[in-house]
Amino acid sequence: IPMPQAPTFEPGLTPLSEQPSTGQGGFIEEINRRRNTIRSYTENVVNDAVAQAQKFMAQGDFTSAQERVDNAMRVVVENQTYLGDELYRQHTQRLNGASERIREAQTQSDAQRDAQRRQEAAEAQRQIRIQAEQDRQNRINELMERATAYWKNQQFEAAQGQLEALLAIDPLNDKALTMKEMVEDMIY
Repeated sequence: IPMPQAPTFEPGLTPLSEQPSTGQGGFIEEINRRRNTIRSYTENVVNDAVAQAQKFMAQGDFTSAQERVDNAMRVVVENQTYLGDELYRQHTQRLNGASERIREAQTQSDAQRDAQRRQEAAEAQRQIRIQAEQDRQNRINELMERATAYWKNQQFEAAQGQLEALLAIDPLNDKALTMKEMVEDMIY
């Protein structure tokens, strides 16, 4: 096996180790540059994810907000080696905090929506009760008007039928009870 020869230097040339830096850097500088680029990229992804999550939370789109945070968390985990422990911890804490805020906002939104649904259901029930009472009162008035018309036309049995229908709806209606007694007296 031949021995490698020591580098020879021509007169007037400076050895590589003694040459001034041209700014292009060596292998270490390239690694540092790459690491800094990845760190900067990761920080931008985290910042953008937090900002987008805030925007989506304000719009009530909690799923999209959480997706942004999850995607940023994947980038942070993928680049953990380049970030180092401190940056990794900072980004992870920031994203976990954003996730927690999203969960809290969604829980609050769900509670408000449930409360609104209960309130709307109670209002609908109240409207149904009001409408049912109005319909009942209209039917009572209608039956009383017919009974009175039959009474005036001396159709006592028809008046009695109207009064019995009315009393089935409102058994304690004083006017109907009084009129029914008069109709029965006329019939018998």
